[in-house]
Amino acid sequence: MNENLVNKELKKYIEENIFKIYDLNGEAHGINHIKNVLERAFELADGNKQIDFNMLYTAVSYHDIGDHIDREISVADHIHQPFDICTA
Repeated sequence: MNENLVNKELKKYIEENIFKIYDLNGEAHGINHIKNVLERAFELADGNKQIDFNMLYTAVSYHDIGDHIDREISVADHIHQPFDICTA
């Protein structure tokens, strides 16, 4: 992931305040999963001038945050949500 595409303050906030919530999720939807999805999302978005990379980083970072609360809703919503938000 190209770190220069994301605002440093945004990235720091998410890493310090949001990522720790993933400890509540099962391993399949924990922080390692989020980091893998971030890497893949940035690979897929590479070269696309319509993508807001701050929004992509945020959307992917939050996409499974509620998995520990309601797994059924999380599965239905998380597949296309990050790219739908970033290209709106």
